Amino acid sequence: KGKRAGMPVYQLLGGRCREAAAVYVHAGGGSPEEVADEIRRFAAEGYRYVRAQMGGYGGSPTQLRKPEGAPAGAYYDPREYVLTHLRLFEHLRAELGLEVELLHDIHERLYPAEAVGFARDMERFQLFFLEDPFAPEDIAWFRNLREQCSTPLAMGELFTHPREWTPLLEDRLIDFVRMHISAMGGLTPARDVAA
Repeated sequence: KGKRAGMPVYQLLGGRCREAAAVYVHAGGGSPEEVADEIRRFAAEGYRYVRAQMGGYGGSPTQLRKPEGAPAGAYYDPREYVLTHLRLFEHLRAELGLEVELLHDIHERLYPAEAVGFARDMERFQLFFLEDPFAPEDIAWFRNLREQCSTPLAMGELFTHPREWTPLLEDRLIDFVRMHISAMGGLTPARDVAA
């Protein structure tokens, strides 16, 4: 519709409401040193917010442990993931200080109780936000997490129904809503969530 009208979509939604919006970039690597180097490169380009991950979504190769003789598949070691990422963020804060806003995405890879413990342990690194600590079916855990941890929380990429996000927003259990407009029902529901 924006193309047909010959105007930006934000004009169709009532007009611009801010001059700019902050964005973040993804820094990754196979070691804390590689991640720190990539963050420095992004910071030199002017980025202030950087999501730091080590080993990709599934964790580093050492976090994918296949028992000998086991069928093919991903064998994820949540304890190794937790320890590796605690070491990563300890290294990043020691090297970079608090000048760069760091973010991290758990990708719903931990059991809820593990995610709560990990979030508590990560709190000392003063993240800008911690993303996707729980799967959508475990959103009841957000209350427990909010009571134990003050780190800002982000959630929503897997949300498809208002019953998933409404209680989190109404009770202020998350700080950032990160939803795919195509999965949640389109632009109108997205605008409602923003309002």
